[in-house]
Amino acid sequence: MSVISPGQRAGYKLVPQLNSEESELSEEELESFYKDGFQIITRKSIQSADYHELDADLNFTNPSKFRIMNSENFDLKAKNIFPTVRENVSCELTAMSKERKISLVLSILLCICTIVVFIILPCDWSNCSCSQNKEKSVKIWAYVFPDKELKGDINLVGAIFGKHHNLLFMARGSILMDSPLIRSDLGSPVGGDLLLLNGLSGKQIWRKHFNRIPTELDCSLIQLKNRTVDECVVLSEKNFVALISSDEGKSLWSFPRENIKYNKDYHQFPVVLPDLDGDGVRELAFIKDINKLVLLSGASGTVLLNNITNNECTEISHLKYIEGLNLSYLCQLKNDSSQEKNVSLKYYLNIPPETKKNARIPQHISRNSNESIINGYRMVVQNEGSFCPNNCTSKIDIINNDNKTVWTHESLDTYVMKPIAFAFNDSSTFGFVFKIWEHEYEGDEVKKLKINKQSYQYSVGYIYQRTVIVVFNSPLGEPLQTINMSLNPILQLQVSNETLQPNPKNQDNSLLILDVNKNCTYQLVTYYSTFEEMKKNYFMDTTATRSHFTLKSYIHMYDLKKEINEKLSDSSA
Repeated sequence: MSVISPGQRAGYKLVPQLNSEESELSEEELESFYKDGFQIITRKSIQSADYHELDADLNFTNPSKFRIMNSENFDLKAKNIFPTVRENVSCELTAMSKERKISLVLSILLCICTIVVFIILPCDWSNCSCSQNKEKSVKIWAYVFPDKELKGDINLVGAIFGKHHNLLFMARGSILMDSPLIRSDLGSPVGGDLLLLNGLSGKQIWRKHFNRIPTELDCSLIQLKNRTVDECVVLSEKNFVALISSDEGKSLWSFPRENIKYNKDYHQFPVVLPDLDGDGVRELAFIKDINKLVLLSGASGTVLLNNITNNECTEISHLKYIEGLNLSYLCQLKNDSSQEKNVSLKYYLNIPPETKKNARIPQHISRNSNESIINGYRMVVQNEGSFCPNNCTSKIDIINNDNKTVWTHESLDTYVMKPIAFAFNDSSTFGFVFKIWEHEYEGDEVKKLKINKQSYQYSVGYIYQRTVIVVFNSPLGEPLQTINMSLNPILQLQVSNETLQPNPKNQDNSLLILDVNKNCTYQLVTYYSTFEEMKKNYFMDTTATRSHFTLKSYIHMYDLKKEINEKLSDSSA
């Protein structure tokens, strides 16, 4: 734009664009074309506007309406035919037509529907089309964790990038304290570990060591501000509670300090409470010592309320959160009877008014049931005896809706892990998966070897772990087929009358069926632990020590449907 000096007069011609309905010109006269972003009107039908002067501030001196005049001598070759229009020049806009209004409204509604369908309301993976989830394919993988015994549930952790699941495991160290230096890069044998593996590839993402053995964890209860994933609440021996970042395995806070010891070891997982201090993060309550309650900030681990004590109780248990900001617990009285007691959090704390008092708060669910149910069928597992699988009897029953037993299995010197159920949504196939530990026999006797060295005594048990799938492949549950999926040898050490490793109860929940990348496929994840001999003929070597045993844990992921189809086709061949 050219600059106008003060006092200098300036002006330009306005060439209005006429509405075809208001123009007196014929359609033939309104022949036009576009060039370089301007509309050029042909010589045949050129129209000229009044000339208006601009003052020093470039404002119109005569804002009257334009009068159309004929011009026969308009020079098309002249430069700067059309002036630059300033921002303060206003033009009268014509009203939007009814058809355009309807189109605009429909476009906005279409955008809203797209957001709702694909972002706000994603479908459940078990019911939606498999083509909606086409992330990376799942590899069938295996992982070896040396010098550790895996234990407890296989926990799911959401990935920050992508829609797949990662897998979080708990572990403890070897009971053989003089194990070889193979442990040197894996941390102390004392205490336990957390291990996070990528669900798609089986590669280790992070590993975290604790001085106390972890007993339970949950990665779905607490989410800190400005975070897109939930953190992991970990409960360890002696009521040690910690919050761990699920994506990096970093300690966010812990309670109490490592050097504090309590008289009794409780294993009830902390109870989740609403946000009580206004920081936007849920809080935790748990039983400390024998008859005391503690409330912790979920964000920082700071004690919000310490030592809520009921002197009438010799012991408290079964802590629960009740809507309305209340806690309930079971009080063990001195006369050995018990009563349920309530605690009002409003009585102890100055709770912010914005706290949702009646909101439903998710809680940790421990997998303690020996039953599994699918499509009207129930698998029930019973283990009777002590120190299983020694002198232990197991029984498995599958019962239908009519309370009729359709399948049963009973055996001596065995131990059966907790079963899990599955159902394929694209077929009529469903069933159960379970693991059974069976002692190896020598003739009619259980194979067992007692080791007597100068400084210690222990025995070695020889066990086979069998993974079994019971399949129903018709809507009516018939026929029923049994598949022996895998067989793994396990070497178990018994150092004292109470110490077994691996312990079958540590591996009760060592099975998990899931859809790792949510594409309507089903994977079976399983783990087991075993000792292995590092030296041949160890038992014949009188100078050998326990150092010649090493502990290993194995994690496997299988394509469940593929395994079933292959095993069924092999059996029918």
